[in-house]
Amino acid sequence: MFLENRYDGSEEACDQFEALDFDEGNCDDESFAASRYLEQIKSQNIDDIIEQLYNPNREVINKAVSIISRYIYLDNPSAYERLLEYYLRLGPATDLEDVHARIKIVELLSFKGTKEEIAKAFVHELARTQSNNTTRQLYAAILEHLSRYQESMVQDVHN
Repeated sequence: MFLENRYDGSEEACDQFEALDFDEGNCDDESFAASRYLEQIKSQNIDDIIEQLYNPNREVINKAVSIISRYIYLDNPSAYERLLEYYLRLGPATDLEDVHARIKIVELLSFKGTKEEIAKAFVHELARTQSNNTTRQLYAAILEHLSRYQESMVQDVHN
């Protein structure tokens, strides 16, 4: 059905179509509000959110990771750096909730970091966390990411 009704570009456009008239010279401050907001996000101090990562309540930690993820996706370098610092300071994963939280962090770090940073952090995780049924998902996620890197790089990080 879709293929029969799709517009293939060979026909004239609808007679109701009007091209958007955009003159950059007529832009006022309000038209660039979103751009300015994104620039603020990139440099915003997130120390108060980072502090929440050290809260004993796991729900608070998960919410903080979720908020930090938004800053990472919007290119706030501090968000990535501080989350990596937090991740490297963690002890071994202890239970399934901890494993799931770490998998979210693994995904976030993989999104932004350099291969060398990521490989170092993930090899560190594999060294500190025992492999067992509880941590199997975490191991699988990490090994899946490490499989994308050159074997020699991962070995260099390990040594």
